[in-house]
Amino acid sequence: MLRRPFARREAGLLAAAIALIGLAALLVHRWDGAKARADGPVAVQVEPVPFDPADPARSRFGSLSWRGGLKLSAAARFGGISGLALTPDGGRLVAVTDDGHWITARLGYRDGRLAGLSDVAMTPILGAPGERLGGKFDTDAEGLARLDEDGLLVSFERNHRIARFSPDGKGRFGRASYLRLPDAIARLPENRGIEAVGVVPGTSVVVAIAERALDSAGNHTGWLIAADGGGQALAVSRSDGFDITDLAFLPGGDLVLLERRYAPLLGAAFRLRRIARADIRPGALLEGRILLAADDAYTVDNMEGLAVHRGANGETVLTLISDDNFSPAQATLLLQFALPEE
Repeated sequence: MLRRPFARREAGLLAAAIALIGLAALLVHRWDGAKARADGPVAVQVEPVPFDPADPARSRFGSLSWRGGLKLSAAARFGGISGLALTPDGGRLVAVTDDGHWITARLGYRDGRLAGLSDVAMTPILGAPGERLGGKFDTDAEGLARLDEDGLLVSFERNHRIARFSPDGKGRFGRASYLRLPDAIARLPENRGIEAVGVVPGTSVVVAIAERALDSAGNHTGWLIAADGGGQALAVSRSDGFDITDLAFLPGGDLVLLERRYAPLLGAAFRLRRIARADIRPGALLEGRILLAADDAYTVDNMEGLAVHRGANGETVLTLISDDNFSPAQATLLLQFALPEE
């Protein structure tokens, strides 16, 4: 059962007030040119955080074990992170922002726990012509997944598309090459496009799930996309007002969904849902089971990115990151949990 530091009513009123303050700050911040956009190395301040502020020593949450968390901040325009991928050993991170940038960094560990972040750099995402993307309609990157050892997939909403990127040999990711997609994806709501993207292990089939494009039954819509662009629809059950923000596959082939909810009277919350590999098929309604659900009694924000890797001791590690919307009222959080039984 989730514990809250305040009664529901008091917490709701406080959350509403914070939301209004945050909105005002966000509007001011987005029109304030004081923080220049960074291209190249970025000095990022790192602050360790517990997941349960009321009980920092607590290590078990739902089916998962806490493996450390960091709050990230920078003087430059840093944040807006909406998609995340890690190298198989968890040593390096790559992320995309919803203003059209790559972020790369090295992760540090101490005794198997997340302890630091270094060598942070930002570079622009390049479109098919080899030039940086421009305008919110084209730059709104949301989902990120490893396609193979070198390639990455990035999903964009507003101008709905999924692009493949490969290293250009100069330490950067090259220009985009776009996948052929089912026609239905182009008709998604502008700001409710493909938030979660991944590749079914052992195949070339891409799983793509929209943030909140609901079918006639009120379920999330998704697709299994073949290499030729053909797509077969599936659905994901929706409950308790949660939207889908990312997905990642476990080593055994099961799928983990990251879901996010924000409401002025309820505050921020996220949950992780595990879906069996055998259930992922055309026409399926994916249900799964909840691994972890957490509200703002814990260290949470607008959780949007999810990645999976093997830790040094062989355990499966889930890494989450939040999108601060470039708002001083929010935070960029990097959180790690282990799934011991996987």
